[in-house]
Parts: sequence; C-alpha cells; structure tokens
Amino acid sequence: MGQRLRHGAARPHPADEREKGGSSRAARAGQKAAAGQRGTGGTPDFGIARRRRLVAAKPGRIPEMWRALLILLASGASFPPEAGSAPSCPPDAVCGVVVDTTGRPLELVEVAIADENGVHETVTDADGRFVITSKDVDPERAVFHLRMIGAQPVTVPYAQAVRTGFRLVYAKESRNLDEIVVTSRRISTAFAPRRIPQLEILSNPMARADPLLAVSTLPAAANTTNSADLQLRGSDIGLARVYFNDIPLYELVRGSTIDTVTRGSSVLNPTIVHDAEVYPSNPPAFLANNGGAALRILPGSLDPDTTSLFAALTGVGATLSRILGDGRSVDAYASYTDLAHLLAVNPSQKRITEEFRSQSLGANWYLETADGPRLDLLTMLDHERGEFPLAILNLDGPSTTERYRLYLAGSLELPREHFRLKIDSAFSRIETKFSFLGESQKTPHTYLYENVDVSGPLVGDLLHYRAGLTFERFVLKTSGTTALVPPDAPGTPTTRDDYVAGFAYLTASLGRDLSVAAGTRQFLTGLDLKPSYNGTLRYRFFGGSHSVIVGGGTYSAAIPDGPGTASRLAAARTRQISLDYVFEGRAIRISAGVFAKRDAVDLVPTRVRGFDVLGELSPTGWLTLKLAFSRFRTRTRVGADSQPRGRNDLPYLVRATAAILLGKETTLNIGYVARSGAVFTPVVDARAIEGSDRRFLPIFAFPPNGARLRPYRSLDLNLVTTPHFLPVKHVPIIFLSVTNLLDRKNPARIVHSADFRESRPIFFNGRLFTFGLAYNF
Repeated sequence: MGQRLRHGAARPHPADEREKGGSSRAARAGQKAAAGQRGTGGTPDFGIARRRRLVAAKPGRIPEMWRALLILLASGASFPPEAGSAPSCPPDAVCGVVVDTTGRPLELVEVAIADENGVHETVTDADGRFVITSKDVDPERAVFHLRMIGAQPVTVPYAQAVRTGFRLVYAKESRNLDEIVVTSRRISTAFAPRRIPQLEILSNPMARADPLLAVSTLPAAANTTNSADLQLRGSDIGLARVYFNDIPLYELVRGSTIDTVTRGSSVLNPTIVHDAEVYPSNPPAFLANNGGAALRILPGSLDPDTTSLFAALTGVGATLSRILGDGRSVDAYASYTDLAHLLAVNPSQKRITEEFRSQSLGANWYLETADGPRLDLLTMLDHERGEFPLAILNLDGPSTTERYRLYLAGSLELPREHFRLKIDSAFSRIETKFSFLGESQKTPHTYLYENVDVSGPLVGDLLHYRAGLTFERFVLKTSGTTALVPPDAPGTPTTRDDYVAGFAYLTASLGRDLSVAAGTRQFLTGLDLKPSYNGTLRYRFFGGSHSVIVGGGTYSAAIPDGPGTASRLAAARTRQISLDYVFEGRAIRISAGVFAKRDAVDLVPTRVRGFDVLGELSPTGWLTLKLAFSRFRTRTRVGADSQPRGRNDLPYLVRATAAILLGKETTLNIGYVARSGAVFTPVVDARAIEGSDRRFLPIFAFPPNGARLRPYRSLDLNLVTTPHFLPVKHVPIIFLSVTNLLDRKNPARIVHSADFRESRPIFFNGRLFTFGLAYNF
C-alpha cells in the first residue's frame, strides 16, 4: 500500500519514475531517517529530510511532521504518537477525496502532487480521503498523479482539482503489465491487521526509528523486558520472524546474549524501510520458517537526493539517498555509538550497562532496466561490544558480549505478461563472543536462504496466486564454555541442518468487500517438520469503515537458539485462531483482537488466550490521543504433569500517549505505560550438594511462576523544536527527552545469592536524560 509505480518507458515527469510495490525513487518526498535507538546499543543513525514533505496516509496528521519525528531519537514516551484522522484540513495542506465513476470512495490510491520543485505523496484511507503538505506547490504547473493496483495511472491538473474542490475521479481502465509486481508483493496486505509505514516508524517516540521497537509498542506486543525482541500475542521470543523483502533475517537484536533487559535495539535502520506489515497471528504461507507471527518489511525510502547528519549523547550518524541514473539508486547509512557520555549523565543506567560501542554500515541498492526486471541488494555490516553487570542464575560478575554481523540479501524480479518470477538469495553470518567470570564462548552462526517463486492473477482479478520452492540451511557452531553454559549442556558443538519446502498461497476477491486467502507449506526434504496450513478472511461493512479479519492455521518452524547457549535448532509447532476488528472514522480509529493458540517448542506445549484493544482520537489538528490495553493468559505443561501449570500471564498492559503541537515549531509528546509485574518462582529452601562446598540445590515453589514483581510504571516526555531565530544558514532540529520522569524503581527480575538463601530484585533504568540535534542538506 502506498508504493509508487515505476515504468521502464520514457519518463516525461519525475513523478513517473516509481517502483511498483517497491521503494519510491526519483519522485519521492517524505520522511527519511536512520535513528538512534533506545537503551543498550542505541545506534544514532538519524537523518532528517527536507521540510517539504509528506504529512500522512490519513487526514489530520500534524503538518510538517519532521518536527515530531525527532522524538524517536530520545529515550521517550512508551507509546507512539500516531496521528489519526481529523475532520478539518491542517494548515499548509491540500485535503481531498478520490472516488470512482460511481462516486464510491477508493482506498489505497497513491496520490502525488508534482511540480518542478519536487513531489509530495500519500495514500488514501478507507474513505478515499488524502492529506498532503503543499504550501510551496505552484498551482499553475502542478499536477496530481493517481495510481492504483489493477488500473492505469491517471493525471489531473492541479487547477482542475481546485475547481472540483479536490474531489478527484479515478476512471479505472485496463490492467498495467507492471501491476503484476505490485500484486505479487501486496497479495497478503489485506489480511495484515496492522501496517506500519516508514513515517510512523520515524514519528514513534518509543521506537527510536527502529522497526522492531515500533512493533513492540503495538497492543499485540507482549514483551515485558522492554527489549527489541519480537514477542507477539503471548508467544515466546523466537517464534516471530522478521523478513526483509520476504527473506528471513536472524539475530537482529543488539545487547547481552544472556540478559534480555539489555537488548534495547536492533540493527535494522529505517533508511532502507518503506513500510512493514505486522502479522501478530496467521502470517501468509509464503513467509518461510515462522511460528505463527511475522514482521514483513518491504524495502525502499521516501526521499531522493538527501543527506542527513545527526549528533547526540549516544553518538553520531549519517544517511543519504541517491539516484545514480540509468535505473540505479541507493539508500545508505552509517553510524557510530558510544554510550560513555550518556552513562556519565545518567549514572544509574550502569546497573544494566557498564559500557557499549557499535559501528554500523548498510545500504540497499536498486537496479531496474527499461524492460521491467528489477534487482534489489541489501548489505549490512555491524559490530557491537558491550559490558554488562550480570546478576543471574545465582552468579554475579561482569560479562562481555562482542558481536560481528554480515547480511547479504538479493532479490531478482522478472515481470512477464501474466506472471512474475522472483528469485531470492541470502547469506548471513553472525559471530558472537560471550565472556563471563574469566571464561568465554564463541558462537559463529551462518544462515543460507534460497527461494524461487511465481505469482500472478487467475480468472481475471478474481484470484491471485504465489507458489514456489524454498531452501534454508543453518550452520550453528559453539566453542568454549562459561559458568552459564557448562560443557555438558544439551546440544552439539556444530549443528548443520537444512530443509526444502514447497508452498502455495491463493487469494480471492469475492465481491467488493469480501476477501479470502489460503495457503500451505509442505516440507519435502531435510528437517522433520510437519506441514503448515493457514486460512484468512477479511470482510468490510458499513461503507468500508468497519472490517473484520478472521484467521486460523498451524505452523511449523525450526527455531535457532540464541547465542550464549549450545548451538542447536528447536522444533516449533503452533496452532492458532484469531479475530481482529478495525474501525476507521474521521477523527477516531479503533482496533481490537482476540486470539487463542497452542505453541509447542521441542514438544513442550503452552496454551495462550488473550485480547488487545487500541483507540486513537484526533479531535483537532494539534492534538492526538491514544490508549491501548492488552491482556493474555498462558499455561505451560511442567514435566510429566498431565495438567498445564506453569504460567507467564500478563493481567494488564496499558499504554497512553498525547501528541501536542505547541506553536509552529515545537512538538511535545507525553507517554505513560503501566503493566503488571513480571512473574517469578520463589525459592522455598536451599541445600548444599553433597561433596561440594560451592554448589547448592534450590527448592523452588510449585507451580512455577507463582509470584509476581511490583507493577511497572513509567512517565516519559519528548520535546523537539527548530530555533529559526538563530542567525545560521542551516537551522538544526533540537530534541530533549526524559524517560521515567518520576524516577520510579521498576523491578526487572529476581536474582538469588550463591547459596540461594537470599533473593532480591534488580531494576530497569531510572530517570534517563538525553538530547541531540540533526541537520539536513
């Protein structure tokens, strides 16, 4: 959705150089950034695009969104200030509606205003409405470009749109050949309960421009450790998979290999992200090797020929986007992080992180020829080193995690008259060295991925298919040992496994408002995994403002254990069913979901039941409010007990935010998060092991996880402003952020003494200040 279309023919106007279902290239104006993430390993890759920019995919976004997107850099509000729809048109913006020849509003139409100064674009909402910033547009020369899947592009002169009150009529004509590419990429979009565009990732204060952290702020996210690890709808970390251009990527989160509290950011940078589809339940069958949850990232940026620089307490960063000519272009970023200054200003954070440094380089390269073939190549290099004061598993002492990453992922797309051929190939190498109490362990992991599939329409526009073959190999090695990983730990020094699977995915449009999809993945050779099946239905009613998505399925996956343990693969099997509801009105948006699932990892079953609700309200152009609530219940079978007794329930998780526009150049975000405390199992007795004066045998209470820590509370503030009164040519954008403003001591987990006779909590970070500035050229 919202992707621009590219044509291989002559390009009479910059707005016509577009990618179907891919990144917007020669005619793009909008947000582009790579930003510093929160917590340990925060990488300050941040870029600010020029002030002429896209406002939103929905009416009512706060004008000049760049003033709000810097909020993400700081350790800020605990929930994103997404703007919703508003009945009035913001200042310095053009508001309108796109309808078909019968007057019916059209959703997901790409709308762009173009003149010699650039292009401003967005996508229509469920009511056909759009909002675009356009105060510098020349009304005599500007034109509207409309594009929609399954139809030829339409151009409307700006002056004509003014005469019709910006009510644009889209007369759909014959199918465009390149539309095959768009349909293939977006074949599952209608069944994704949530889509996160790049602009939302950038303007989310808790996300710090990190796609994984943006997902962690959704109601469906259930991560109670404040980490970037995906944990959706009560499932364990590892069952959800991240995909870039439909290629799975592994071990993306920075931080300690053992302590999840330190894992506060990922290596993903929004410079190479156009948007992301979130499947907290029932992902499509063409996404390989997941346990029933997925984040599907589609490549591309929104702003061409832009260079941005960022500096803050956490380090420095730069991003650029360039069109290289002849169908070639690149989005790239570089960053250096050193938390020494941040820790000096916030010494309480040393309870979790003693020191941390990282360096990162990345680029996404595009090549498209005039006759349609397209090549996308992702390259990412990342190095991190951190020292963390671990107190875990009754062992205290300093630990060090050092990690090198290399990701190479390429996709070749060949559109033909009636189908698209896509060939994917990827190589990932992640080497981790974990040191603790004078001992160290190395875990070099290699992931290989190959995929070939075809996709296209069947029976006109009624059916669309995608089918192909996938090969994946895992080479996981371990050498050395630590006090946390004894030599007799389960697993082997080297795990080398692979599989070949065939998949098919079919969607059908049964009328204007009803869509259904079904798919399967059959494992042919290699790993002994059972077949996966899934089916989904989406129905829109009351004019399209209401919709429901019902889905269910079974999924099988091979889950790599994280570094810091003996390298091995765990077999996962998930059965699930879910119901999601979405309402989109003029000033309000409501979404809710209920779900039930049974996850089994290495034959250990866990039942999960829960629901999540989100409400968004934009009563004016200067205020956006949001409130979310989540709850789930889990039961895990313990040993040979016939009754599931282990539990990791989340009784409540509440997030609230207010995004407030203060004057013309200042934005304030206020966020509050409250959740029930994490569960733990108390020690009721401890006995020394016979023949040892150092080892003790703890006796834990039963059932497991029968006690709970104190609830978590945090009030966060973010302020960003642009001081135009300064007598300088390039005015910086300045931000200030305060996390945990009230300096509440929020317990993270329980640790025990060496003899297990004493227990005490350790805490998340206290009050945290950070600030910085950004320049755009």
